[in-house]
Amino acid sequence: MRNPLIDALWARIHTYAEQADPSLVLDPAALEEADQLLRQAAASNSRLPYDVMEVVGWLRWCRYLERQGSQVGEDLQVAIQMFASLVVAEPGRVPQELHKVLMRGVIESINPLEWVRLAADVIPRGQEVEPAALDHAITLLHHAVEALPEHPDLGSITGNLGVLLHIRFERVGNRDDLHAAVRALQKAVADSPGHAQRGRMMHDLAIALKLRFHELGDPADLDAAIRSCEEAAAVTTDPFWVLYLADLGVLLRQRFDVTESADDLDRAVDICGQAVDVTPLGHPNRGAMLNNLFVVRRIRLNRVGRSADLEGAINAARAALAAMTAEPATRFPLLSDLGDLLRVRFERFREPADLDAAVEYGRKAIDAAPPGDPGLKATLNNLGIALRIRFSYYGRPDDLDEAVAVSERAVAGAEDADPDQGIRFANLATVLATRFEHSTAPSDLEAALHATSEAARLLPDGSVHRAGVLTNLCTLSLKQAKQSGVAADFGEAVRAGQDSVAATPGGHPSLGIRLMNLGSAHAERFLKWRKLADASQAIARWREAATSPTTQTYVRVQAAHAWARMALIVDPTLTSAVEGFDTAVLLLPQLAWRGVRRPGQERLLSDHAGLASEAASAAVAANRHGAAVELLELGRGVLWSQLLDGQADLTALRDKAPGDADRLDEIRAELDALITSELVLDPPDQ
Repeated sequence: MRNPLIDALWARIHTYAEQADPSLVLDPAALEEADQLLRQAAASNSRLPYDVMEVVGWLRWCRYLERQGSQVGEDLQVAIQMFASLVVAEPGRVPQELHKVLMRGVIESINPLEWVRLAADVIPRGQEVEPAALDHAITLLHHAVEALPEHPDLGSITGNLGVLLHIRFERVGNRDDLHAAVRALQKAVADSPGHAQRGRMMHDLAIALKLRFHELGDPADLDAAIRSCEEAAAVTTDPFWVLYLADLGVLLRQRFDVTESADDLDRAVDICGQAVDVTPLGHPNRGAMLNNLFVVRRIRLNRVGRSADLEGAINAARAALAAMTAEPATRFPLLSDLGDLLRVRFERFREPADLDAAVEYGRKAIDAAPPGDPGLKATLNNLGIALRIRFSYYGRPDDLDEAVAVSERAVAGAEDADPDQGIRFANLATVLATRFEHSTAPSDLEAALHATSEAARLLPDGSVHRAGVLTNLCTLSLKQAKQSGVAADFGEAVRAGQDSVAATPGGHPSLGIRLMNLGSAHAERFLKWRKLADASQAIARWREAATSPTTQTYVRVQAAHAWARMALIVDPTLTSAVEGFDTAVLLLPQLAWRGVRRPGQERLLSDHAGLASEAASAAVAANRHGAAVELLELGRGVLWSQLLDGQADLTALRDKAPGDADRLDEIRAELDALITSELVLDPPDQ
C-alpha cells in the first residue's frame, strides 16, 4: 500500500501546477511532509524507493522555481540529490532541463561502481526501458569500462554494456550499436574465463551474433553464434542452461535453412528433444520447447519423409498446445500446422480419426486467428483440402459445401502479386470440380474452370505447380466438351493435357496422373469422332502411365485397365489388350499391399472388381487359357496371399536390418498412399 504522504505531496504539486499558487509548495507543512516521508522510507528500506525520490525531488524543484534568496540552493541541492538516481533508471520522472546536468554530475561525483549499479537497474526492463534511460545507462557503462580496467568483474560490466547496446539496436536500428554490442560481448567472454556467469555471457554473445547474421547475412556470424551457444549450453550448472540448449537447437535449424546440412538438422532435432526432456511438466517454458521440437521435426519430415518424424511432430504439437496458456492468437499457427500434419498422416495410413482431427484443428485455428493474420489464408486453404478429402471418404455433402466456402475465403481479397494465390485458386477449383461431380450443376463447372484458368494465369512457367493446374484444366475442359459437344472444347482439353505432360519432368510422381488424363482426353475425342489417331494416342499415354514406376499404384492400375479396354476396340489381334490386362492384374498386390490396413485394402480392390474376369476373358479370346486361370487366381487371392505372405515378406530383411525394413515400409506408404489435388479422369466407358 502506498504511503499516504506521497499522495498528499502529489496533490500539492498538481494543484500548484494547475492553479499557479506557489503557497501550496512553499508551505512549511509541505516541507515537513517531505522530511517525514524520507525518514519513514529510510527506516524501512536500504535504498529510497523511486516513487519517494520522485515526489520529494519534484517538490524541491517546484520550490526552487518559486523561491529566491539563501534557501534556493538547498532546494536545488535536494532536488538534484533525489533526481540523480532517477535520471539513469527512470529519466521520464525527471525534469527534462535537468538531464544533462544530472548526468554530468553522476559521472563527475559518483564512484564508478555506482555507475554500474545505476545502469544495472535498467537491464531487467529490457525492451520496456525508456529510450533516455537506455542512453544514460550505456553512457555510464562506457565510462565504467574505461575507469575499471583491472576490476575483477570487468567482464560482467562489459557484458551488460553489450546487452544494452543490443537492445538499443533493436529499438533504433543503428548498425553501429549492433557491431559495438558484439565487440563488447566478445570482450566480456574473453575477460571472464572462469566467471560464474560465463554461460550467460556466451549466450548473450550468441544472440547478438545471430541478430547480426540476420541483419548482414554473413554465415561466419551464424557459425560463431552456434559455437558460442554450444559453450553456453555446456555450462549445466547455469540455472538457464536449458534455455541455452533450446536456442542452440534453433540456431542449428537456422543454419540448416542456409546450408541444408542434414547433420545440422539431425542435431537440431536431438537438441530440441533434449530441451523438452529436461524441462519439467508445468514449467512455463515447456510449451515453447515443444514448439521448437515440432518445427524441426516437421522440417525433417518435409525433407526426408520419415513416419517417425510425422509422429514426433504431431505428438510435439499436441503437447505444446496442452502446455500453452497463451492467448488464442499465439496458438493459431500451431493449431493450423497440426491440422495439416494430421491430414498428411491420414493420406499415408487412411485412419479416419486423423482426417476428422485435421478438420477439427483447422476449424479451431481459424477461430483463433487474429483478424488479418497473413497465415489465415493458408489455413483456410488447408482446411478446404481436408474437407474435400473427407467428403471423398465419407460422402457428406456438408463437408463439400464447407470446403467450397473456406476455399473461396482463402482467395478473396488477395492481390495477384501474392505468390500463393495461384495455388489457392487451384485448390478452390479442385473443390468446385468435386462438387460438380456430385451436383452436376453447370455453375460449379463454370466456377471450377474460372478458378483453374486464374491459377494457370497466376502461376509462372517455372512453377512446380503449373503442370498440375494444366492437367486439371484438361479434365475440366473435357467435362465441358462432353456437355457442349463442340470440337474446340475437346481440342482445348487435349492441348492442356499435352502442355501438362510437357511441363512434367520424367520420373515425377505425378507424371502418371497427367498421362492418364491426357489419354482420357484423346479417348473421349475418339469416341466422339472415331479418329484412330486419338485411340492410338490414348493407348500410348495410358501405357506410359501404367508402366511408370514412380506413379501411384492406383493410377497405374486404372491406366492399364483403360489401355486394355481401348485396345479391345481398335486392335483385333488382342496383343495390346492382353498386355494391358496382364499389367493391371499384376499390379493388384501392390495396390493392396500389407502396409494398408484391411478395410483400406478391401476398398481399394473394390474399385477394380471384375478386372481379373475381364483379363481372363481376353486371355481366353487370345487362346492363352493357362494365363486366364492364373489371372483369375491372382485377382481372387490378393487378400489371402497377403495373410499368408505378410509375415515372411520382409522377415529376412528385418532380421538383418530392422531399420531398413521399416524405412522400406515407410517409402512404399509415402508413394502408394499419396492423395493428390490433381483431378484424375475416369476413363470413358468403351
